[in-house]
Parts: sequence; structure tokens; C-alpha cells
Amino acid sequence: MRPLIFICAPLTPRDGDRNAAEEYLANCRETFLISTDLIKLGFTIYCPATDFPFFWVDRSFPVELVYQQDLGMIDHADAVYEYGRTYLSPNCKAELDRAKARGLEILYSLGDAKRFIEQWKEEWDDDAG
Repeated sequence: MRPLIFICAPLTPRDGDRNAAEEYLANCRETFLISTDLIKLGFTIYCPATDFPFFWVDRSFPVELVYQQDLGMIDHADAVYEYGRTYLSPNCKAELDRAKARGLEILYSLGDAKRFIEQWKEEWDDDAG
């Protein structure tokens, strides 16, 4: 069994003079790279950035349902990885508020994630043994 980590990372571009499409794609790329690193560390991931495109298939699908899906997944997570660099979208803030309300550990770096998974493995081995 692997711990489930919810990846909270902004996709929505910031307001301003930046190229919104370019920033969105850069955010997606960074989130995919983080997802890959966390899978390699031993986590099962839930990452809204990797899930969101499936909802684009049906353009009539209400975006609010996507956000509800994401918030609901936090209820199943063992931890949250927050990758906001210097900007958190409104949805990221809502996700973090939900995680904090549940008392989940918020991880801010791969070092934090490594520490978490090692501790989790020790506890899992103790419980299984």
C-alpha cells in the first residue's frame, strides 16, 4: 500500500501582463514533473492538473463539479503537497483550507515528501508486522 498524496498546484494563470496560455502550460508541465517525482518516491498521487483535461471532453460539464471532485479527494488523502511557488490560485487556497481543516500534513518540498514517506513506511511496517 502506498500513501495517497494530493498535489495542490496552481494551473490558473495569474492576472497581469504575462502570456496566460504560456503560463498555464508551464504550470501543467511543472505539476506533471512533480507528480512523476512523487510517484517515484512511492506515493499514489491525485493531481487535479492531470485529471482536469478529461472534463474538457464534455464542454457542458460544469466546472464547479470538477472543483467539488478535487475537494472531495482531499478527504481520502494522507498528505498534501503544496507547490505554489509564489502564487496560489483561489482553488489552491480552498484545497489547502480543506486539508488543514482535516489536519493533513502539508508538504512543501521533495525533502518533506521523502521524510513523510519514510516515516509512513516505518509505521506501515510496524502495523503489518
